[in-house]
Amino acid sequence: MDEVQSGGLFDRAVLLQVSTGRFSVKRKVKDLGAVHVDPAADGGTTDKSRLVVAAELLESAELDAIFSFDGATRRYLMGRALPVALLAPGVYVMPLVIVEELDAYLSVRMAARAPLVADFLSVYDARAASGRAALGRLGDPSAYPPVDIVRSSFRMGFAWFSMGAPGGLAAIRADLYQREAEKLSASFAEALAEARDALRAMAAGLVDHLLDRLAPDVTGKRKRFEASTLAKLIEWCDNFDARNLADDTALAAEVSKIRGALSGVSVEELRGSAFARRETVGRLDSIKSALDGLLGDAPARFFAAPGGVS
Repeated sequence: MDEVQSGGLFDRAVLLQVSTGRFSVKRKVKDLGAVHVDPAADGGTTDKSRLVVAAELLESAELDAIFSFDGATRRYLMGRALPVALLAPGVYVMPLVIVEELDAYLSVRMAARAPLVADFLSVYDARAASGRAALGRLGDPSAYPPVDIVRSSFRMGFAWFSMGAPGGLAAIRADLYQREAEKLSASFAEALAEARDALRAMAAGLVDHLLDRLAPDVTGKRKRFEASTLAKLIEWCDNFDARNLADDTALAAEVSKIRGALSGVSVEELRGSAFARRETVGRLDSIKSALDGLLGDAPARFFAAPGGVS
């Protein structure tokens, strides 16, 4: 397999840290005496001290909207970040060329999140009262803080960081700086190889999924075709060039072919025309074979399932 050099990460990527906070509605139940275990079901052998039971404090469509909003933000970022696993949750390796786009996007998302939080806070007391009533003996009043404390649990922020060994080390001991720089270089080279292989797997998974939806089912009938099936592949291709910091020319060639194969293709055509489906499948089949070949070159350390590709 071709070696991947780490310079692409040092020179063409930065770290993005995104932090979010929300009010948690899950609480551990302390009074296990209020938890009933049917003796007929377990023969009276259950040791309640070994149980960990959680209660959902309240139900709120307003809070669910915040969870959905944060999930959409996370998916947007994951779809543009390098798919590497060397970092903590909430930290992304981002191509330098899209920093301005992402900075503007996150600023807009922070502003759009605030009204959602305000909506939840405006109904919190009512939702808390309903939650306590629904939980009965398990509705511990101390688990429901005042609204001002709940407000402080909501946060969203982000920060940018450069990649490289701490420059201050060079002023202290040049050999320490060199050692850390070499360690980072090796880690980043591995991360680039991981990102390259993950992008190959994602491309193959998205193409496979599209081909599967275009093929008839076992009875010969047309399968249900969601617009997102085509949209996800097109969006992934649109973001590929910025994410291709490993300079994977083999995959870049196949992505170019995918773009050509899908040029001018619409969801309406794929749903309504058997001819359009056959033509599209014909154009994608050879690309699928080439992508499968690229996957055969990759080590077995895989990644996200095709259905969850970012």
